[in-house]
Amino acid sequence: MKTIKLTSKLLKDAEYLMRGVEAVRGNRAYPSYVYMNPSDYKALERNVRAQYKKEYSYLSTEKLRSAVGFHMLNYGPVEVKGVAKGHVIVDNRAIDEAALAEDEQVAQNGR
Repeated sequence: MKTIKLTSKLLKDAEYLMRGVEAVRGNRAYPSYVYMNPSDYKALERNVRAQYKKEYSYLSTEKLRSAVGFHMLNYGPVEVKGVAKGHVIVDNRAIDEAALAEDEQVAQNGR
């Protein structure tokens, strides 16, 4: 496990955060192994909402909330109160094991 100090650049987008903390292997992200303080998570979600609102200005409030929710569901880290504010904890060993298991499963299924 490693602890990474958050920067304002990392909090701009959840996808960028996953790449910045090295929680992406190939074309798969592993946000379930990244842990963040709830207040930092809210800041990340606000930034994603602002980005979506700017890019998709025609969306209604309900659809915007839904789009942001799905984005955070796919790329958002896990909220844990025990993580220090301004930091992210990444379980890189579990990410490596999960990526290896998925690669073996894909090889077994022949995809």
